[in-house]
This record gives sequence, structure tokens and C-alpha cells, in this order.
Amino acid sequence: MSTRVTVFCRADQVDDARALAAYLDDDIGGLGTFVPGYIDAEGADCVAASGPKSDAWLARARAPVGDRPVWDSDQVINMTGAARALAATVFWRPLDAEGEANPLPIWDGTQIIALVAMPPDVALSIMATLGVVPVAEPDT
Repeated sequence: MSTRVTVFCRADQVDDARALAAYLDDDIGGLGTFVPGYIDAEGADCVAASGPKSDAWLARARAPVGDRPVWDSDQVINMTGAARALAATVFWRPLDAEGEANPLPIWDGTQIIALVAMPPDVALSIMATLGVVPVAEPDT
């Protein structure tokens, strides 16, 4: 089973966020995750990534960063950065375990926000509510 997770943060956190993505994805491809093209209410550049994640991924995200993956023998993943990113990540679901609405997280630009279990259009709407929006395309 998979659950869609949309993650966003300020661009200055992207290296740590990518390290965490590679660790949680258990795949070096996670280092290529996150695309620019967003800005927050303070004008800071932001990045986002979205995709289906397995139950194993979600379980790993609830635990402290552990040992370096065995496949990362070249030590490409910044494990300190991955741990820093996990500590900064707020995982948010629209409903709690009892089916009650969860309050929106507060975005102050220091967190990495992971929106769990919602379609991309809803995640983009939540991002906009928190003040993170796509950069407007210049008029041509």
C-alpha cells in the first residue's frame, strides 16, 4: 500500500531534506528529489516534492535516523543532515486516528512540512493556505 506525501521547505533546507529523502526512500535517487518554483509569504524561495510512499517509508519517518544504508558505501548521504531534516519535519494529516480534523501546522519557514494522505491539488491548496505558493510565470 502507498500513501501520497507532499513535502515542502525553504530552499536553504533542501540539502538536508534531500539527504532525508534518500535515507527514507532507501535509494540514492532521493538526492534528486525536490524542485524549485515556490515562494513563501516572506519572499523566500521554497522547494517541494510529492509522491507515493510505502508503509515502510512512513514507519521509518516516525523513528530517529538510524544507521547509514548499506548501499551507501560511498557515504553520499549526509546522515547528520538527514537527522537534522527529520527533527525539523512536521508530518501533518488532515484527520487524526479518531477521524477528527487536525489543526493546520504553523509555517514559520524553519520547518519541513510533510502533508500526508492527500491528492496533490489538495496539498497545493494547503501549501497556499500556509503561505507557500508557486512562483508566478512572467507575462510574455
